[in-house]
Amino acid sequence: MKSHCLDGVRRELKWGLDNGREEKVMIPRGKEHILLEGEGSNSTIIGWGDYINNDPEPNSTTITSVELMATATVTLYADNFVARGIQFLNTYNVGNKNPLRRALAALVGGDKASFHNCTFKGSQDTLCDYLGHHYFENCWIEGSMDFIFGYAQSMYENCILSVVAPDTEGSVSYITAQGRGPTTPGGFVFKDSQVIGSNKAYLGRAYGPISTVIFLHSYMSGIVVPEGWQTLIYGEDSCWGEGYKPNQRVKWEKKLSPDDLHKYSSIRYIDREGWLPNQP
Repeated sequence: MKSHCLDGVRRELKWGLDNGREEKVMIPRGKEHILLEGEGSNSTIIGWGDYINNDPEPNSTTITSVELMATATVTLYADNFVARGIQFLNTYNVGNKNPLRRALAALVGGDKASFHNCTFKGSQDTLCDYLGHHYFENCWIEGSMDFIFGYAQSMYENCILSVVAPDTEGSVSYITAQGRGPTTPGGFVFKDSQVIGSNKAYLGRAYGPISTVIFLHSYMSGIVVPEGWQTLIYGEDSCWGEGYKPNQRVKWEKKLSPDDLHKYSSIRYIDREGWLPNQP
């Protein structure tokens, strides 16, 4: 795996599973303009197996804690970051070898970060899409419970969301758990993506009073429960597949207007400044 600085300043990084070595990776604020390149997400793997025992309260408005964030295999707080061809892995519960616990593969808390042809694997809380504006392209994201969660404003394009069964037989999974404040514009948009897997799943639920998750032009396999969503503000448009059943969705699912569709389908939803085309 190679790291490059994008602004002519040398950056020092550590990474795991390089020459058989495992360790956590922290990229702090100030270490900006980094490009991290792997040889493919099946070859270049950063792995660790940390976890915590406690779960959030059902009506909690806080979806992260210091203890939870510390479990992340890779933690990113730097701005202007690019990753290509890398797998971010939390090994704790891969293959249901342990009881279900909150265990992050990656925490993305910097602004203007993009991930291309990457894989995120875990079980509960795989990807903490924490804060900032982010872009995920051609990525595989796998988990069983709330495995894409956070407060960020992000677009997932041509991604595969793979639901694996939790350790409790008969449990229904949740793909997303998004939360935001009344004055913040956070939300997750999944565009031209796929929902597949081996366990029944809701598309999402919310922590806190406000939440935004949108699926556009995406394939949904039969694992998606007919109701689609458990709580709060969500929408879908022009999706297809056995799991796309708009007539059976919860009554409060948001009906997207033409203005909504334009807003959520445009890359300007995450990039009004033109940062994404300027990344390598």
